[in-house]
Amino acid sequence: MKDLTSSGMSLDKIKGRVIGEGGRTKRLIKELASVSVSVHKDNVSFIGGPEGVEAAKRAVQMLVNGKPHGRVYRYLEQNQPKKEKMIGNAGKNS
Repeated sequence: MKDLTSSGMSLDKIKGRVIGEGGRTKRLIKELASVSVSVHKDNVSFIGGPEGVEAAKRAVQMLVNGKPHGRVYRYLEQNQPKKEKMIGNAGKNS
């Protein structure tokens, strides 16, 4: 996050925007991008598939640049990673 603080926003304010009230923003990034999210000191880390990580990274960049949370959530909804389809007869009774 240190690299993104050129926006003039303090690191604490950026962390607050990424985490959100009661952890809401962090939770929505996790759910909508299908990634694990960790915010620690001046780092935000993601673990997940490439599409989800890219979407989560872009969402954090949008927040740092001052975009409204609603706009970021809409971006994430529109850019959710594609779910892998089940192959074979998984879930069917034999």
